[in-house]
Amino acid sequence: MAPVSPVESGRALSDTEWCVLGAVCAQPAHGWAIARTLRDGVETGVAVSRPEVYRTLRKLAGAGLVKEAAVERSARGPYRTIFAPTPAGRARFDGWLGLPVERLWHPSLLVKIALAERVGLDAAKILASQRVAFTGLVESLEERLAAANGSAGVLLQFQLDSTRAALALLDASCGKLALDH
Repeated sequence: MAPVSPVESGRALSDTEWCVLGAVCAQPAHGWAIARTLRDGVETGVAVSRPEVYRTLRKLAGAGLVKEAAVERSARGPYRTIFAPTPAGRARFDGWLGLPVERLWHPSLLVKIALAERVGLDAAKILASQRVAFTGLVESLEERLAAANGSAGVLLQFQLDSTRAALALLDASCGKLALDH
């Protein structure tokens, strides 16, 4: 029995899959253009190779999240297939953007911030919902730290300090995004 892809089974998509879906939601494009945009990870924080882009487009199309929208001529080779999001793909992407990440150092937070702006959504809303989630995490860590000792206390203190630093960054970023608009 062949392994089931996360996309095909309805489970969470990987950061690579979200990046490719986000690129298609931002602007329908062919695989080469998407790969050129994502290859160094500057725009999303996740570098995606050309073979990964094409493999991911096939997975997303198989899951009904993107579709072949057009074909264009290429001066450099074969015709290029333009991919666009399906309504289900766009809805899933928008829904994912609205969910805060649960783990502080998870790269999805940076991916979401980068992709939200790219598809024309308000990144400040994502930062605000993330702030609420991290505020709850601070409260939980403070409670656990009060009861901890030894190395567990050191680790909890590190997590608490890191989460507080992330909250400060979110606050500063929300202010910067508000000034930019």
